[in-house]
Amino acid sequence: MQIIFSVNKTMARWLSEPQALPAMTRSIFTADTPEDQTAAIGTVALLSDTQQISWQCGVMEHPASDERYTVIMVEAYSRYTVLLPYQTIPSLHTIETDFIARWLEDMTRFAVASGRLRRDQVNQLFQQFMSRNRDFHWYQNCDMSVHSHVVDAECNLMNMLVDAGESYLSPGRAEEMAQYLNAGDRTAAKGQAASLDSFLPVQRFLQDALFRYGQGMAEAPYAVNEAGDFTDPYADQAKQFGQVKDNVVGAGRFGQTQS
Repeated sequence: MQIIFSVNKTMARWLSEPQALPAMTRSIFTADTPEDQTAAIGTVALLSDTQQISWQCGVMEHPASDERYTVIMVEAYSRYTVLLPYQTIPSLHTIETDFIARWLEDMTRFAVASGRLRRDQVNQLFQQFMSRNRDFHWYQNCDMSVHSHVVDAECNLMNMLVDAGESYLSPGRAEEMAQYLNAGDRTAAKGQAASLDSFLPVQRFLQDALFRYGQGMAEAPYAVNEAGDFTDPYADQAKQFGQVKDNVVGAGRFGQTQS
C-alpha cells in the first residue's frame, strides 16, 4: 500500500533532507494529459482509496527557548488528525516511524472501544498490520481543502497553549489535543460546520483501518461476508468524491473538557 505525504511549502523548507521534495502532479492519482499535469503541480487534490492513503502535512514551530515543533497531519478521506511533537527537526524516516506507531495505537484502541474487535484479537490485528508492505511517498503539495484542517488545528493548538500558559506540546498533550480535534465539536451552532454528525473523523479512520488490516476478523453485525471482512469505505467513492463535508472544529470548549 502507498502512503502519500503531501507537504506544504513551510514544512518542505523545514525538513532537513539532502534533496528537495518533488512537486506532486495529478498523474499520482489520474491519467491526465501532460498539460493538465503541469497546471496542477503543487495544488493537487488528495485521494485515499483501496490502494493508497493520503495525508496533508504541515509544521508548527513553538516559541520555546529550545527547539520545539509539532507536525500536523490530516488524512484526506476521514479528516483524521495526527499530531507529532519534536524537540529537533526529524528525518523523514523518523516521521514515518512515529506516524506508524500512532496509527497502530489509535486503530487498536478505537477497534476495541467500539466493540468491532475483542481484546483477544488485538495481537492478530497487530500482526496483519505489520505484515503489510507500506511504501512511503513524499511530495511538496497543498490540497487546500484538507490543508484548511491543518490550519484550523494549528490555530486550536495556539489558543490552547496560550490559555494553559504553555509554550509547546508535550507528547501527552499532543495526544489529548488530537483526540479533541478528532471527536468534533457537537455543540457548534446550527449551520456552523454543517452536519457534524454525518462526518466523524474517528469513525472514518477506523472504517478505513479495519478494512485494510482487519481481514477475516469481523463478526456480526460488522462482517459483510462469510469471510468476516469489514466494509470497504471506498466502494461508493465515485459518488462521494468532492462531496465530503468538513468537520473543522473550534477550540472554545477544549479547556472546559480538560477541567
